[in-house]
Amino acid sequence: MTDRETWPRVTDILKSAGLIDTTWFTDEARARGTAVHLACQYLDEGCLDEATVAEEIRPYLDGYRRFRAEVITGEWTAIEQPVYHETLRYRGTPDRVFGSWLYDIKTGEPVAWHGPQLAAYAACLPEITRRIGLYLSADGTYKLVEYKDRDDWKVFQAALTLHNWKEAR
Repeated sequence: MTDRETWPRVTDILKSAGLIDTTWFTDEARARGTAVHLACQYLDEGCLDEATVAEEIRPYLDGYRRFRAEVITGEWTAIEQPVYHETLRYRGTPDRVFGSWLYDIKTGEPVAWHGPQLAAYAACLPEITRRIGLYLSADGTYKLVEYKDRDDWKVFQAALTLHNWKEAR
């Protein structure tokens, strides 16, 4: 394991700072999110076995397919590629990069901490100019939310400072 692999993850930093409400992080929601992410990843990588997709995951995957057909006009630049901030010493894994756009796949509703999360990823990728939340729904639809608040980066930095302070004690 490299030193970078011991650095804190973006979502752990946000949780540590109290910015993530874990009320909705049930085992069922976590399993659904993981399954949706994997199905989308396998689809993008061309190795999805449709027979392995559970019925409750299919509508989310259908929404993702619609999004791909309606919005993305080529191949992803990166899929689930880990990133590292060498100066601030944190890491994360953005879901997708398409040129200068960063997309994060969600199966819930938009919440306040998504902006700082995407800002943290974008700070590791200097080419990123736009941060988009891709919200997939159980009815087979999708919604895009662009995060433009410049304070998102400041909020993440404050969370990182708080996290590091807690860890040192």
